[in-house]
Amino acid sequence: MRRRKRNIFYLIVGIIFLLLLIFFLITISPYDKITFFFFSIPALWIVPLPLLIAGYSLPTYFLKSKKHGIFFALFLLCYLLFRVLHLTHPLFIILLVGILLTLELFFTSKSV
Repeated sequence: MRRRKRNIFYLIVGIIFLLLLIFFLITISPYDKITFFFFSIPALWIVPLPLLIAGYSLPTYFLKSKKHGIFFALFLLCYLLFRVLHLTHPLFIILLVGILLTLELFFTSKSV
C-alpha cells in the first residue's frame, strides 16, 4: 500500500490565509465598511472567506484528506454562523456534530 505524500501547497495556503485572518481581526472593526470600487461591504462579511480557506487548507494538509478538510471548514463556518445568530445552546453544537458525522458516514460508506 502506497502512502500518500502531503501536499505542501495546502500548508502554505493555510498559513497565508490564517495570517490574513489574524490581520483582519486585529486591524478591522466588525462595524467598518470596506469599499471596493463603487460598492461597500460590511467587514463582518469578509472575515469568513479567509477563515473558510484556512479551515479547509490546514486540516487537508494534516489529515491528508480533502473530504475531512471540507467537513472541518463547514463545521467551523456553521458554528460561527450560529454564534453570530446567537444560537449558543449546546444542543445546536450536538446537532451540528451529528449532521457532519452522518455526512461523513454517508460519503465513506461503500455501496454494495
